[in-house]
Amino acid sequence: MATLNNTYGITAPNPPVIITGRGPILSANVEQNLCGFANLSTSCNLQSSAITLKVSSSSANDTSAGTGARTITITGLDANFDSISEVVTMNGQTPVTTTNAFLRVHFVTIKACGSLMTNAGDIWVSISTEASYTAGVPQTTSYMQAMAPAGYGRAFIGHFTVPRNRTLTICQITTTVVGPINPDFSSIIHLYGEIYGEGMVSRAIIPSTENGVGLLDLHLAVPYVVEPKTTIHIRGQATHTTNVTLGGIVFGSIELA
Repeated sequence: MATLNNTYGITAPNPPVIITGRGPILSANVEQNLCGFANLSTSCNLQSSAITLKVSSSSANDTSAGTGARTITITGLDANFDSISEVVTMNGQTPVTTTNAFLRVHFVTIKACGSLMTNAGDIWVSISTEASYTAGVPQTTSYMQAMAPAGYGRAFIGHFTVPRNRTLTICQITTTVVGPINPDFSSIIHLYGEIYGEGMVSRAIIPSTENGVGLLDLHLAVPYVVEPKTTIHIRGQATHTTNVTLGGIVFGSIELA
């Protein structure tokens, strides 16, 4: 059985992997997935089978000849847990369907853009079952896979599934918090792993307790090694909900298993 464990004598990166999570805290003292935006703060909507995706923007300027994002790159896993990527040409608020079917969405980044040099609107990625949109925004929460906020140029997805025949070596974890300047305020970032289809098997707690704006870097003297087909999640919780946003960045490398 795959586990999230410590292994000595491993260095990173080879090649590097940077996993980012970010999200507002919706409920005090409740651990939540940092999947990038409010609608996915409590669920990452991981799919049990591969499916095509739909891409849209909240701005009409994110289009093939627009001033915002013109093309984006989606990177993830296919049905066999192999890495895949696809470049999608934007069409503003009108959804565009991918050619490939994705089991996981790991990264969404802007590949080409117009004079704004970034995405003009929030770029949404949902499974292709989605049929209801309002001004480019999908309306079914359970179908949402990722969102790149306007001006950020990338999505903050907060989870990563290791491809088959590969391991992920985690060597550094960075956590950030923006919250009230209040002596009663604290936050914590958690990292945990689960085997595909088998539930949570191990857990590493990475604390980040700060007041106001804070940042904590944790360099792991003994890296965590995550086995093939294991999913890790970046999660967080805080004692307050007003104006609180947590973020986590995991630095690692992919190795042959």
